Amino acid sequence: MRFCRWFTAVCLFALALPAFSIVTVSSPGNGSTSTSPVHFVATGSSPACSKGVAAMGIYTAPNVLAYKVNGSSLNTNLNLNSGTHDVTIKQWDNCGWAAGTNVAVTVNGSSSKAYVFSDLQSKTGWNGYALLPPMYPLCGKCTSVGPELKWDWKQNVASPSMDGKSTKSVYGGGNVQWSDAFWNVHLIGGMSSQGLKDTNNTIVPSLHDFTYDVYFWAESPTFGGMSAALPAVTSGTPGAIRANIGWPAEYPATPRVTPGTI
Repeated sequence: MRFCRWFTAVCLFALALPAFSIVTVSSPGNGSTSTSPVHFVATGSSPACSKGVAAMGIYTAPNVLAYKVNGSSLNTNLNLNSGTHDVTIKQWDNCGWAAGTNVAVTVNGSSSKAYVFSDLQSKTGWNGYALLPPMYPLCGKCTSVGPELKWDWKQNVASPSMDGKSTKSVYGGGNVQWSDAFWNVHLIGGMSSQGLKDTNNTIVPSLHDFTYDVYFWAESPTFGGMSAALPAVTSGTPGAIRANIGWPAEYPATPRVTPGTI
């Protein structure tokens, strides 16, 4: 009788153990086949840690951390060579625990030549401009210190941020009532900041299906339409591709603070 009671207690205790870190991978499926880049989607949870998940990462080979992001989820594309890869998607929580899920994925080349630019907001080559009323052309004489319009572009801001590499953009305080401030960086073409000069003009004509992700945060916004206030587009000029980010002229030229990740 004593043995039965002890055995029952042990079973109940085992069932009551808390769940620790868990990584759930939505894409790619284990044993699946993909072209490159491979789309990775995963979430993490740590029920036993009240402080939650701190970060997640992707190891494309042992000790090769190819991608890491703060928070409890990841959604990114990674270029992988042809062949079978044993990938580990890992999470770290704020209590010192870590967990990982292994995924085997076979890569069969690339569906097309893809050019992926990550963390653009932290890269060099950005230039700022002002557009003034009434027609809002580029102001050739304007500088970031005014007097018409003042603006600033501060990179690698730690907070608020998703990855510790936000860019803080500020504009306003000049002597015009209405204005437009925007920044751009040349990606492909003669003025490329990424080393893709495309001297023979073979890259730009072949590009299509542009995709971009933008996350931004506004400090005490006093106007509506925030989703439209900070557009980021990839646009083409003859023989070149560039990324633009800016504030439209519909808003008064009073100071706005917009840290964001592109």
